[in-house]
Amino acid sequence: MFLDRIKVLHTGNATLHALRTTVREVVSWYGSFYSFPEANYADPMLLQEMMVGMLDKGTRFRDKFVISDELEKRGAQLQLFSDGLRIGFFGRALKEDLPAVFGVLGEQFNNPLFDLEEFNKLRLQTISARQRSLSNTRYRAELAMNHALYPKAHPNYNTPAELEIALLESMDVAQIREYHQKHIAANQLIISTAGDVDPEGFKDLVEQTFGHWHVEHRASVFAKEGVINPGKTVTPLPDRQNLDVMFGIPTPVTTLHSDYLALYLGTYILGGNFSARLMNTIRDEQGLTYGIGASLSGVTQEYAGFFQVNVTLSQQNLEKGIEATMEQLRKWVLEGITEAELAEKKTTLAGKYQVEMATTHGLARAMQQNAEEGFPLSMLDAYVPKLEALTTEEVNRAIRKYIDPEALHLSIAGTMPA
Repeated sequence: MFLDRIKVLHTGNATLHALRTTVREVVSWYGSFYSFPEANYADPMLLQEMMVGMLDKGTRFRDKFVISDELEKRGAQLQLFSDGLRIGFFGRALKEDLPAVFGVLGEQFNNPLFDLEEFNKLRLQTISARQRSLSNTRYRAELAMNHALYPKAHPNYNTPAELEIALLESMDVAQIREYHQKHIAANQLIISTAGDVDPEGFKDLVEQTFGHWHVEHRASVFAKEGVINPGKTVTPLPDRQNLDVMFGIPTPVTTLHSDYLALYLGTYILGGNFSARLMNTIRDEQGLTYGIGASLSGVTQEYAGFFQVNVTLSQQNLEKGIEATMEQLRKWVLEGITEAELAEKKTTLAGKYQVEMATTHGLARAMQQNAEEGFPLSMLDAYVPKLEALTTEEVNRAIRKYIDPEALHLSIAGTMPA
């Protein structure tokens, strides 16, 4: 369906995936490259976040207002973002406006201004956001869970907001410029585009924008493994009558692992949407919460992530809600999923996938995610058949193999009941 229509092109420093569709005049794209943040920085992810946040604040040739007007008058979208070990960008524009929009993209990446006044504004905004997170029960529960499962050298480790605030207060523009100089490079540069696209013309645009970027051959400096750490962490917060509770355990499953899809599907059946088992039991039947879910987080083709369940509970329902959630987790592992649950969620996920692939934006994003996760292009067509081929036995085997309810770490944040 998709594989035969995707053209793969290579420039000196990038792999391009181009899919021409029946949509006229509109082109969407996603792109990213490996940034190789350095684990010896106090907080490499924060430094990268700030650097990327400065890229749309003006270039050496145009200030941010001129650039904003340039994009707005064309009805174009252009965003840059930091995503863990990668830096990415996406956008949408009319076919005739692609040269102008990629001209802006090239300026932002290649010639950022790094204006001191803009940096100070961004720094204050980021400090304010981190200060607000200190009283956020969900953030504090996640942070405590994160620190229980991962060492500081792991990419899934999150620096505490208090330390990030201190780092931001001492950060200067020179550090941002240095990070930009060292980490903007054509490492695993992948760009995916869909719509009324001329593949060869798009390749020329990419070459003009990124062709001078060098490739750096660096080895990852991050730790690979999380730590199974049964136990309990309580983060007291005043005046928070609703508490956030998390259960978590690291797994060795990467996106390329043979059990990934089975474990993902099993987790989705447990708590992936409003009709999942946890919502049906803990919320709808027992009325203990307004929100509960389960997911696999922090999983990439290189790094395994962790299984987590998160639930919001009132003080009066705290112990009862924890016990009820553990009961469902034990039942999920010991008794497994049912044929009816499997059939329902296969239909849900297949439909969700098809809806996401119905727009040029969705197609570009799907191609990009597929490539970043290390799958061959054929996976775009094979995903739904692979999903539909999974059996209850395969899903239940993956659940039992990687999830031990008695080894889960429990993290609670809020005002504990007296």
